[in-house]
Order: sequence, then structure tokens, then C-alpha cells
Amino acid sequence: GNLVYNRLDLGAEFKLLALVPEFSLSTSGARSVLPKTIDHRDAVENVGRVAILLSALGNGRLDLLKYGFKDKLHQPYRGELIKNYSDIKLKSESLGSLGTYISGAGPSLMCLIENEDQDFKDNMSRYLDSLDDKWDIKELKIDLKGYEILKKQV
Repeated sequence: GNLVYNRLDLGAEFKLLALVPEFSLSTSGARSVLPKTIDHRDAVENVGRVAILLSALGNGRLDLLKYGFKDKLHQPYRGELIKNYSDIKLKSESLGSLGTYISGAGPSLMCLIENEDQDFKDNMSRYLDSLDDKWDIKELKIDLKGYEILKKQV
């Protein structure tokens, strides 16, 4: 019955860009491609990657973030449902994204970039415009406050 949490203070050094395609995926469809069981080795690897992701964010080791964003539990499977997923991910990383990953069940992708990176959005937009499907880029701020429990006013 107790809420346990810990806040990771990222400061204002990062921003997120959501790459949102014009096509959609059903959540049930995205769930259906996931394997029924997970290989122990893949699970252990993912836990290690989460640990490296959190420690890299906490210690400012931006060079390690790319390892933390790799996934073996859902992205390889759901990525197959997203048109141009692998190419977009590679392009994003070549343009300087610190990490690119599928948002939830997809098809939107998230890119973590340094706050002062002024070129990424324009360069990524030009690349996405070259694809058959239309993609929109939404710039998001990271919420450092997080979840709140508010007392209802009577």
C-alpha cells in the first residue's frame, strides 16, 4: 500500500521530439506480435540496458545513452509494423539523437536530443518529408515534476 518512487533530475539539458506518422497501429495488433515468452538472456540484457540508461542519465554520460536505449523485448517486433522504422532510427542516430525508441506500442517514435541542438529537428523533418508517408515532429519538454496526487477540494 505504500508508494515508492525516486526522481531522476535530468535538468534542462534534454528535450524530446515525437515523430508522429499519419498512419496508426492498433494496440491489440502491436501486442499480438510480441512473443509469448521471453528468452532469459534477452530479459537480463534489457535489465542491464535500463541500468546503463539510468546511470548514464544520472552521471551525464551521453556517450552511453545509445546502449541504454537498445531493446530486445518489444522494439524488434513492433518495429516491423512501423513503415521505415529501421531507416528512421538509423537516420535519427546519424543526425545526433542520443536515443531513438518506439513510444509505447507505436507507431510514434521518440528522439532524445540535447537541448541546444538546433539542427536535428530541421534535418529530421527534411528526411521524413522524403518518405512516402507523412510524419509530423512535435517538440516536447521533459516534465520534471512528475505524477501528483491532489487532494479534492470540497
